[in-house]
Amino acid sequence: MSGLNQVQSSPSSGCVVCHRTTPIKRCARCQTAQYCSADCQRSDWTSHKPHCHPSTPPSQIWYDKYRKCKDGNEHEGELELITWSTPANEHEDWSEDMGWGNIIVAEAEDHKRKFETEMNGDEAKLYKYWPQAFRWTCCGTGGEQRYGCDHHGSGSNPCTCDFCKVSGQQITNLLVFVFGGADSFVGDE
Repeated sequence: MSGLNQVQSSPSSGCVVCHRTTPIKRCARCQTAQYCSADCQRSDWTSHKPHCHPSTPPSQIWYDKYRKCKDGNEHEGELELITWSTPANEHEDWSEDMGWGNIIVAEAEDHKRKFETEMNGDEAKLYKYWPQAFRWTCCGTGGEQRYGCDHHGSGSNPCTCDFCKVSGQQITNLLVFVFGGADSFVGDE
């Protein structure tokens, strides 16, 4: 098993085991899985091992071809496999809890097993089969959506969303003013 490297956490990131958000460390081998401790990393090793591969240079990442949005923007984050559960009450249009791979809990274990056995832990194959299993770390947009990575001020280019154009302010700056702190806005990454 590989070690852990300290990373900066964002409001939406957290330990894949216990969901704690601080302090967060990444798997030293693949640099993708996030854990709060070596204990959580050890407990997740059986699940994580099949798709834990040494970090790939940015020019060779399988999802680079999916970065460009139809509206002209480009995702600057990583395409992250959703490995955590989300209760239905966190989304007004969900009627069931969602599990591993962003699929209803009742089907999540079968979905994960298919990924590990039939797809040999290959995330590119899973993406072609079920793009909803992923989300972009830069904006939180689901992997199946082809529009909308504006970053709202956190990307390398200025935000191009209608709100930021009309108001002349980045959403991030406005929310800090209105709510008294960026921590008040969960969607800001």
